[in-house]
Amino acid sequence: MSDSSALDMALVTALTDATLQTLLPDGIWWSVAPQGRTKFVAIELASAVDTYEENRAAFEHPIYRIEAVAKESTPATVDAAADRIRVVMGGALTAVGYHLVRVQRLERVKHGEPDPNDAAVVWQHHGGLYEVLAEPV
Repeated sequence: MSDSSALDMALVTALTDATLQTLLPDGIWWSVAPQGRTKFVAIELASAVDTYEENRAAFEHPIYRIEAVAKESTPATVDAAADRIRVVMGGALTAVGYHLVRVQRLERVKHGEPDPNDAAVVWQHHGGLYEVLAEPV
């Protein structure tokens, strides 16, 4: 039986990209980055549906929210990083125990939010919802 966390790790591995590391040097984090990080990639599992055939999971369909996040006055850095995320996610991903059928962006996400401690500071977000279609092998 395939381990769904292998799909999570495939994303992290793909996003460990030199260009992204230059734009967002504070790393890749699940949901929330540690305090003090100001430029990073945030990943969340938005949903995950399995398709069954003959009493076994024939396909897994996780949807990940992947965002570039930066504490900056303009979205320039997150815009560039979101473009790079899209390129990286369009490349060849590999996950142990799976044949990856496709990876596609379903929806673009972009917004700013004021810092809870200082309303003059803005957290910029840009990325998207990415669907992975994976066949356990």
